[in-house]
Order: sequence, then structure tokens, then C-alpha cells
Amino acid sequence: MVFIKVPSLNCVVTTGDFLLASRGTGDGARRSVCVIREVVAPQHVKVSWWLTREELESQGIVGTPSPVSNDGFINLVKCQVKEVFELASTVTLHVCYIVDLAFVFHAVTLEKQFLNCAGMERVFFIRYRFQDNRFSVVQVHQHSPFSKAYAESYPSRMWHFVIEVKYTMEKMLNDPKQYQPCRKMATLKCSLECW
Repeated sequence: MVFIKVPSLNCVVTTGDFLLASRGTGDGARRSVCVIREVVAPQHVKVSWWLTREELESQGIVGTPSPVSNDGFINLVKCQVKEVFELASTVTLHVCYIVDLAFVFHAVTLEKQFLNCAGMERVFFIRYRFQDNRFSVVQVHQHSPFSKAYAESYPSRMWHFVIEVKYTMEKMLNDPKQYQPCRKMATLKCSLECW
């Protein structure tokens, strides 16, 4: 198992981790979702891009599947989570282009497990893969949101800490009892990397 240090995040990532990376340089650079497929050198990784509907159309890829609807994905529509499509091809990327973590879940997982992702900019969902000039369905059991290379990856630890903070805050804010300001507290365990 090969790890690579990302200086902009001050962390170590490995194959299967989702990231946000710059595509291009200068003013025209866009931040897109990618997943590490292979670490090829101390400073380079092979990634495949996971592009939004708008990014696909800007590359001339048309005929994308219809967006999610209120019929089957009420929570995704309410939370306005962006959909990404996996591109099968890989490119080599220098780690200096990696700018942040990304969290990509299957649509079913976000709909049934993590119900409220409203306002979380780095959260995306997937339903389809683009390969051989056509879209194919990605089944929920075929997609892993975190690296399978080892027990708990850095993005996995970050995600679970953010969710713990979110649920703790929601619990405090939804308590019907009234308290004097600064009297109500909750204790959370926080590692240095999360802090």
C-alpha cells in the first residue's frame, strides 16, 4: 500500500481517496472531483475525474441521464447536493494541484443514511459512470466513498468527525428546554488532525 503526502492538506492519502483538484492553471482553472487510482511517484498520482453535469457538457458530452427527482430522492433534492459522473480514463496529476478533500457517496447512501447534507459544499453523489461513450448505472454496492486500502482513511476520519459535530449541534439546537447563554455544552473528542 502506497501513501502520498499532500502539502496543501497536510495529510497523507492513498488510492481510493476522493479529492478536489485544479484542472488546468491560471484563471481558467476549475476545481473538480477526482479519485486517486494509483500513486506513481513521490509527487504524482494517477486520478480519474468525477465531473458534474455542467463540466461534462462543457467537454461536449451530451445525453446525460436526467437529474434526480422528488419521486425517489427527496432529501438529495432538498439538500441540493451535486451529482458527479465517473470518467473511466485516468490522468497523471502533481500533488500541488490537489486543493481539498471531497466526499462522494452513492445517491442511495445519501438518501437513506446521511439525510441532511444541506450546506456541505464538498459532498457529491454518483449514480452513473461514463465509459466507452455511454452512461452505465453504478450500483450502491459497487461504490465505496472511502479508500478500501486500510481500515480508516484520512477522508473517512474527517467525514465521521464532521458528522459527529453536526449531529451534536443539531441535538443541542433542537432541545426544547431553555438555557442561559453559555450554560449548555457538549463534549466531543477531537483529534489534532481534525482540529
